[in-house]
Amino acid sequence: MKALVNVLHVTFYRASPSVTVIATKQIWASHYYDGSLGITVLVDASPGTYLVYLNRSRIDLLLDGGFKMWLAKQFAPGTIRKTVTALKRQVEESRQPLP
Repeated sequence: MKALVNVLHVTFYRASPSVTVIATKQIWASHYYDGSLGITVLVDASPGTYLVYLNRSRIDLLLDGGFKMWLAKQFAPGTIRKTVTALKRQVEESRQPLP
């Protein structure tokens, strides 16, 4: 695997004091990705905070099939699970305690 350089445009929108929407659009990537769009919604609600993350990416890694496709099918579900778990932990650690 080679290092990836990825340029994104990120937009934040505060729909209300308790709802924040973050949109990310890939502008350029050195390789692997043809395009990507992500939407994250944070809702501060009682008794906690809800996070909804949607991502649609088009990658060129699987176009030739074979071994690369097999690797992706084997490791992608676990990698996605680890990424979402780490994101959840970061959000929980960054929350300010209520007064």
